[in-house]
Amino acid sequence: MCLSELWRGSLVTRRVRARRQDVVYIKNIIEANEGVACLFAENGGELVLASTPSFEAELDELIADLRSELSFELIQPTDL
Repeated sequence: MCLSELWRGSLVTRRVRARRQDVVYIKNIIEANEGVACLFAENGGELVLASTPSFEAELDELIADLRSELSFELIQPTDL
């Protein structure tokens, strides 16, 4: 079973593609913002950030802040 099938409807997700050397930094920033999101690495620099709907605005703000600092691509900005 795919993770997206488990999350459907209960979590919002954002898929991003970052440079491999930035993944640990992104992970640390996500963890420092306790409760906002969980990070899952799918393949190298391809990441899934998952959050509850109540933290969706904070997740998007955090991603915007990270994008202003690092170079990465937002792959899928909508819910699974």
